[in-house]
Amino acid sequence: MLIDFSFKNYRAFKDQQTISLVASNDKELIQNTISLDFLQDIKLLRSFVIYGANASGKTTVLDALNFCRTLVINSARYTPEQSIEVNPFLLDNESKKEPVEFEFSFIQENVRYQYGFKVTPKQVLEEWLISYPRGRARKLFQRNCHEGKNNFSFSSFLKGEKEKLIELTGPTALFLSVGATFNNQQLLKVYKWFSEKLVGVKASQIDLGIFLRAMNKSNFKSWVREFIKFSDLGIADISIEEEDLKLNKIPHDTPEVVVKFFEFIKDWAEDQKQEGARSLSVKFLHQIGDKLVPFSLNDESEGTKQLLALSLPIINALTKGQILFIDEINSSLHPLLVQSIINLFQNPEINVLNSQLIFNTHDVSLLDKSIFRRDQIWFTEKDSKGASHIYSLLDFSPRKQEALGKGYLQGRYGAIPFIGELPKEEIDLGKK
Repeated sequence: MLIDFSFKNYRAFKDQQTISLVASNDKELIQNTISLDFLQDIKLLRSFVIYGANASGKTTVLDALNFCRTLVINSARYTPEQSIEVNPFLLDNESKKEPVEFEFSFIQENVRYQYGFKVTPKQVLEEWLISYPRGRARKLFQRNCHEGKNNFSFSSFLKGEKEKLIELTGPTALFLSVGATFNNQQLLKVYKWFSEKLVGVKASQIDLGIFLRAMNKSNFKSWVREFIKFSDLGIADISIEEEDLKLNKIPHDTPEVVVKFFEFIKDWAEDQKQEGARSLSVKFLHQIGDKLVPFSLNDESEGTKQLLALSLPIINALTKGQILFIDEINSSLHPLLVQSIINLFQNPEINVLNSQLIFNTHDVSLLDKSIFRRDQIWFTEKDSKGASHIYSLLDFSPRKQEALGKGYLQGRYGAIPFIGELPKEEIDLGKK
């Protein structure tokens, strides 16, 4: 579970920003919070929504999460010459030269961790990891770069070979990534939070092919059946059949080199067939009168396709206790379908593994006190110098009975576009 995430000098954000999934003392919608025995002093939020004008930084917040995840997973394989693809705030001459900073506070296997790093495109300047078993801080390692040289300090709490790991850690590689790659069990545990628990998707770019391939798994198939019934898509059931791999006949006027290529593919397909490789035919059965009528995926609406594609990361998150962050969740989806997705995460009887959902949206209909607590609603806005900021609805102390959607559209909380007036002069496109 994610407790909070801080970042500084990353793309549109110049100053340090923090998103917090720590619940306030508000007693409303207590089911939207997570209580843990070993975190007696705090509760965590099950979901977190970000509003803001276009180009205000909503997507950048999620990009920051994804950037960190990617760097942790991949940087152990970076060559010494390989750069870190990170962009600082560019509208300030000093910020261009400064490192980009990130820090996470999270829970993995019932232990709280604090992990962070400062990087430039050329090197990791700082990196640190602290664990809090039974609430007591233990600094596992600290890394500082001075005059191009890495300096490490370790506590006795970090076990295993360290000198070899230092030698293997290049200037743009995270020590956490290297340590996990070479099987340090303590670092691997933290690494797995990033690689297995923190998952991001862009709703408009999810590959439906992944969904179709996953349908071959019986447990996922049963989950999808329940998911489509829950979402009221008008689909009564799903039919899945395996078929032999097929290749169309080659036209007689096909060039010889292409013919040979197709013959090679045909031979390969026959080999795969003998080894049990099959293609899947997925049909969606709609109840029309007393009959079930099969529809192919291409026959379904764009909204249905997107929801089906989203079902894979949603089901994975709920069955694996993941933190799922979704960019553009309402693309092609009806607001009530988005609300049904939110309800999956906010229902403790369904979300038994305490998964968390973070997403951005423009959908004002979700700004409803029956859906979200006030501490779950956040906004992004740019200041006069072009720097983005993220802040909580709680900063405005809204009344409990306040109409949040109306207040937002009236500009009470900021984070809306400034729309000027068109010139008063008559515009006649027919005149020259």
